[in-house]
Amino acid sequence: MNGINNLFVIEFENLMDQFGFYSAKEAVEIAKNFVNSNKIIYEPAIRWTKSSETIDLESKRCYTFSKNGQILSICMLHKAQRDPIGKQTDPYFVDCFYSIKDKKKRLLMKMIKYVMTQHEFSVQCECSNAIIDFEKCGCDIYHSQRGCNVVTIARTPDKK
Repeated sequence: MNGINNLFVIEFENLMDQFGFYSAKEAVEIAKNFVNSNKIIYEPAIRWTKSSETIDLESKRCYTFSKNGQILSICMLHKAQRDPIGKQTDPYFVDCFYSIKDKKKRLLMKMIKYVMTQHEFSVQCECSNAIIDFEKCGCDIYHSQRGCNVVTIARTPDKK
């Protein structure tokens, strides 16, 4: 690995916290190490770390949130070819937000808010808790009918 592309250090609860940003092959390696070392069995996270079976390697990005050198939260996303609604100018699709440790919800919300400052994105919400978390972070919530299923998508607010 070539090191962190961008490193953002913030003071939080008197400990040094860091947001890291990685792209392409480095993003996949960071995510793969995170998934394997934490024995994560969440299918979207595992699928994202595999070779570019469904997503072009060069379009992959990941953000990490670390405390004292340990990654506690990760966001895996990829560049979307287009925004289906047509309002985002540089759209990304979040494939996975994942946090570990005791304060999982707080870490997840911190990561969502941070990624919102970096990218326009959409993410499919798989449970009502996720919908609530994205809504609390300021995302717009959309419901779409796909066959006999209703799919819920959270999106960064459209630029005004």
